[in-house]
Amino acid sequence: MAPYPTPTHRWLPGLVCSLLVAPALAVAAPETPPPPPPLPAATASALETSASGWIDLLAKPDLTDWQRERYPATKPIGELNPWKYDAATRTLLCDAAGIHEMLLHREVRGDGIFHVEFRYVGTPAKPNSGVFVRTLPDASAWYQAQLAPSGLGMLFGQVPSGGPKPKRMSAGDRHPELLRPSGEWNEVEITCRGPELILWINGRVACRTRDCPTLVGHVGLEAEFNPIEFRNIKFHPNPTTVTTPNPRQ
Repeated sequence: MAPYPTPTHRWLPGLVCSLLVAPALAVAAPETPPPPPPLPAATASALETSASGWIDLLAKPDLTDWQRERYPATKPIGELNPWKYDAATRTLLCDAAGIHEMLLHREVRGDGIFHVEFRYVGTPAKPNSGVFVRTLPDASAWYQAQLAPSGLGMLFGQVPSGGPKPKRMSAGDRHPELLRPSGEWNEVEITCRGPELILWINGRVACRTRDCPTLVGHVGLEAEFNPIEFRNIKFHPNPTTVTTPNPRQ
């Protein structure tokens, strides 16, 4: 007959098991992602710094300078046009209930600064939209500043890869704190300099990337299922004296 196990015999197997399991639990525990890096000091917008040299992209109230385009490229354009210009307030209204598409300015542009001001209408559950630069009408290449609060501060897009499928790009960190309270206007500027894109939002440079191989394209806006308003949609071509960012004095 085997001897009756001593107290040491009874707790030793449990100790060995706990020692084996503990490291595994430590490895499996999810790590808390680091916070995004702090934003640089507040700066003035390029439009505020100098009002000369800007092209008003809403100069034609009938919006004949603009073209609705599919986005994503696989989705057809809907029958209902969500875009309407209010001449009294000089505001572009977008009632995108159930609609997802782009509105691109017809003229192809290269280097410059694209200035847009926006605010969401009402209190949508998931407000979302975007500002485009260097974008092709067939959406084979596009670069978007994310306006959704959850992704505000990021640039992402689709770049040519040299193969049958394009490559996705993403730059920057999420800074939802940059969005102003409901009803207030937000300012966005995207500076395009060769392969470099600089995203400025409400006084802060939120993102820089030098990963934009598309050097010309259209600027535009996104309708994404939520009502939104835009104003002061302007472009400053080939900036020389106007730069972004510009420190406040």
